[in-house]
Amino acid sequence: MEGKLSTRMTAIGAVLIDGPKAVGKTRTAEEIARTVLRMNVDRAARAALEIAPEQLFASPTPIVFDERQEAPELWNLVRRAVDDQDGKGLYILTGSSRPRDDTHMHSGAGRIARLRMRPMRLYKNGHSSGEVILQRVLDGEDPAGAGSGLDIDGLLERIVIGGWPDLLDGREREASVWLRDYLRTIAEADVPGLGPRRNPGNIEPLMAALGGGTATPLNL
Repeated sequence: MEGKLSTRMTAIGAVLIDGPKAVGKTRTAEEIARTVLRMNVDRAARAALEIAPEQLFASPTPIVFDERQEAPELWNLVRRAVDDQDGKGLYILTGSSRPRDDTHMHSGAGRIARLRMRPMRLYKNGHSSGEVILQRVLDGEDPAGAGSGLDIDGLLERIVIGGWPDLLDGREREASVWLRDYLRTIAEADVPGLGPRRNPGNIEPLMAALGGGTATPLNL
């Protein structure tokens, strides 16, 4: 992921890293940033955004605007700053996108690249050799490679734990607790934040039904 970010930073003025919460977006951006502004907790940054937004862009670049969805007006300001500076790799935006935020926003095409970040694969977290690639198998290639060292129980445990950075050294029991709390936060806080018609009571049963249908054909 760091390589993909670096490539985009050399090609365009700003990059948006989006994806699920706790997937490591900010941590990845901080690896190459010189300035980090956390828009959800930095009161000085929020005040500058209201009074003198040009101050936010006076810091050393690359500048990370973390949790950019907390300040929807920031999108158009970054797009304009890219035009004014006429440089590459100046700004990184991290956070999630809410539909209600995007109604009056320019797409950012040509100024802001988009990089979707997902939980880590088994290869990335060291539990697979990466010799067998699913896409190649689907394309008709014969799978060939050494074993990963995981038995069936170990593989099932890795499926439960998943690729979340906070769980890489955890065990199945701890991961189950973490993930239940994660899903409850999505159902009770994040989804209702999308608008008044979202009923949090329906979200957890929906996710449970979708999870139960993993790797099976579903009747739409």
